[in-house]
Amino acid sequence: MALEFKESELQKLKLDRDFEKKKQELKELRSKLEMLQNRNRFLNDEIQKLSRMLQQEQFRNHSKQLNLQDMSAEVDQLKRDYVFLLQSCIRITCTDGPEMMELYMYGEKRHKQRVFALLEEARKVDPSLPNLEGMTTSLCHVDSLGFKHLFVDKSLILHYVCRQLHRHYSTQLRSHERHLVAWKRYLKKHPNNVLRPSLGETPKETYVMLERVHEDQVFSIKCVYDGSARFRKGRGSVSDKTRCGSPAISVRDENIEKVRTLITKDRRLTVRMIADELQINRNRYPEFREEKNPISSNSSWKKGLVQIEHPSYSPELNPPDFFRFPRLELTLKGKGFDDET
Repeated sequence: MALEFKESELQKLKLDRDFEKKKQELKELRSKLEMLQNRNRFLNDEIQKLSRMLQQEQFRNHSKQLNLQDMSAEVDQLKRDYVFLLQSCIRITCTDGPEMMELYMYGEKRHKQRVFALLEEARKVDPSLPNLEGMTTSLCHVDSLGFKHLFVDKSLILHYVCRQLHRHYSTQLRSHERHLVAWKRYLKKHPNNVLRPSLGETPKETYVMLERVHEDQVFSIKCVYDGSARFRKGRGSVSDKTRCGSPAISVRDENIEKVRTLITKDRRLTVRMIADELQINRNRYPEFREEKNPISSNSSWKKGLVQIEHPSYSPELNPPDFFRFPRLELTLKGKGFDDET
């Protein structure tokens, strides 16, 4: 009995010791819980502060983005006004012959560098803008629609570039988007009245209005009469009807430069070889040749020297493009003729 009693007391002591130990652990856990709760409250407060700061920064960033857009739009407007001002520096001199246009400004070299820098920057946004290198070498430019622009003098290239940059910067303005939206809305509301001549407006008056806007690039008055007759019959669009095949877009300044480089390196290249190299249609090659690689002419013609007339049997009439006939050259190479007759 005494042993059992002692064992029961020992059991109670163990239980009391475990209870005290667990009680102590519970206190420690509660203290840790309070500490973690306090830390959690602190972190929640910090998160709320950071969220408020983030909202403020987002608002500031949004306002700065709006200011940046306004400033970029203002810069585009200034660029547009700058190139438009350069266009006004064209001086037209009237003489006995045809009118002569001459670019007249102070600091021409500096203005050219600025305009050409603006052109390179704008070409990153709109690659259809003219290529400066191609225009300066050939005095010609073929736009994205296939129209050819010829320049009598290199000084007029600057005026053409300014005109294209003015059009480019005009499309970048916010007002341009609003105008497009308004124009589309008008087209939807008036699908049958678009581009129809109003009552009392004759084709001749329409041609005069077009001539004021497009100047020397206006089409003939016959086209205006034909278009006016078609619109009176019910046509409502100036767009061409869809045709089979794809438009011819291979004749561009970049491809013309490539053709010229290939011919300069090797004059014996055939049309098929050039077309395969550039992945273009070989039927378009004559247009490239007219643009960038005309048949070489005698230098005396360019200098205005008088040439002596030769009879048809004269051996001096070797064509300047003799390199185009390599087989004939191999046959005649090294041969001489004692008798001139």
